[in-house]
Amino acid sequence: MARTISRSLRSDTVRYAPALVSAAVTGFASIIVWTRLVTPSVLGEYTLAYSTVVLVASVLGGGIQQAVLRYFTEYQISRELHVLLPAVALCIALGAVVSAALGGLALAARVNPLGALLWLTVLACVLELAGATLGSVVRAAGRASLYSNTYTAGSLVRIVAGTALAIRWPTAQSLLAGGVAANCLVLAVLLWSARRSIARTLTRLAEQRARMVPVWSAVERIARFGLPMAAWFAFGLVFTYSDRYSLAAFGGTHLVGIYSPNYSLGYQSILLVAAPMLMAAHPLIMKARGAGDQREVADVLSHAVLLYLRVAVPICAVVSLASREIAEVLLPTAYRHGWPVIVLIALASLVWNLAQYAHKPFEALDQTATLSKLVAVCAVVNAALVIGLTSRFGIFGAAAGYAASCLVYCVTVFVVGHRRMRWEIPVPSIAAALLPALLGSAAVAATLPLTLADPLARLVVKVAAFAVAWGVVTARQAVRARTRAAIAEA
Repeated sequence: MARTISRSLRSDTVRYAPALVSAAVTGFASIIVWTRLVTPSVLGEYTLAYSTVVLVASVLGGGIQQAVLRYFTEYQISRELHVLLPAVALCIALGAVVSAALGGLALAARVNPLGALLWLTVLACVLELAGATLGSVVRAAGRASLYSNTYTAGSLVRIVAGTALAIRWPTAQSLLAGGVAANCLVLAVLLWSARRSIARTLTRLAEQRARMVPVWSAVERIARFGLPMAAWFAFGLVFTYSDRYSLAAFGGTHLVGIYSPNYSLGYQSILLVAAPMLMAAHPLIMKARGAGDQREVADVLSHAVLLYLRVAVPICAVVSLASREIAEVLLPTAYRHGWPVIVLIALASLVWNLAQYAHKPFEALDQTATLSKLVAVCAVVNAALVIGLTSRFGIFGAAAGYAASCLVYCVTVFVVGHRRMRWEIPVPSIAAALLPALLGSAAVAATLPLTLADPLARLVVKVAAFAVAWGVVTARQAVRARTRAAIAEA
């Protein structure tokens, strides 16, 4: 059983990895290129606009997408996708109307921090919402390769289009327009791939046009499950973006522009592995939940967390120990002094993604309303920490406030969730997962007395020292594990 779970987690992680890894790689590339094309103030304007896109699209669409992942298989088995898909389309349309209404309200109230970017931001919100929701349908249908290839292409279009426009017009509008082009491509490909399903659904609806009750029932079901999750996304995004909005309030877009690339280097390095692992674990957990087997849910969760620790902790250690060199190699001079942000955000990202596993028991038990209440409380803590520390310490205070609030959230959700569904990871297994990273960190510490002027040389030395120590310890652990398994079989 344990081997089957581990094998499924690894294979599904590999299936989802190309799309998410390519997005992270293009994210790194965009940092390197865009920081050399635009000033920190322009990058800060773009960061605020793009943060607004993700925030609005996630709040409006996150609950819908989770409901699709939750109910798609059920409707598929009962051959009622012609009921679910129109309901999803209606939810997307409602989200688009709300996005446009928010833009209109911002103009009417004369509260428009985005300035000339407002309506381009609204368009990006609608496209992001539609593309992400259709992507959840594709994921739920098991078409991982289509999802992977489409988002890989979208990531490439985003950076290429944004860069091409920024070379000619180095403005925030140019960078955001590249994202709009990428969203259009993703949406067009997903719609084309689903054209037959759409045609069948429209035919069924035409035949039963007087019987829309099942569709509205599906909308109600999506709302019942998704609204608490939408609240979770809303409060969760306070964690993610309160630092940028606080910096804009206290220091202007210039500080946001310096903070953003350093933040991305720390955050994306962990997300590189955390995102495909979480996406691989979620369907397995929901499948076990659908079978009514809480013990299997706990087993999948335990194996998923252990795999995450084995992979993410070493990456976090390397990024933290070599943060200054990473900033000096990848960023122009105007952005480099924010390198301590990389350390704090890498640690925060490690803890935040661990918390995503800790709240899976709430999803499996359909207790998303309880989860939303916990997130709301922790979001208040986050806002207080970030605002207080940002006003006093600037970009470093923003990063420290975010890291501290992520730790509070992770501990809170784990303690409360563990009371509802017990899942255990043996302490020896945790120690074995962390030991290679600890010894690798010690090997990096041994290189500190070396005085190398070239930051790239220092980075190579640190990474090589860590990799050698980590590889040796991991290989020895693997040999011992195979030996124990052979003895047990004998």
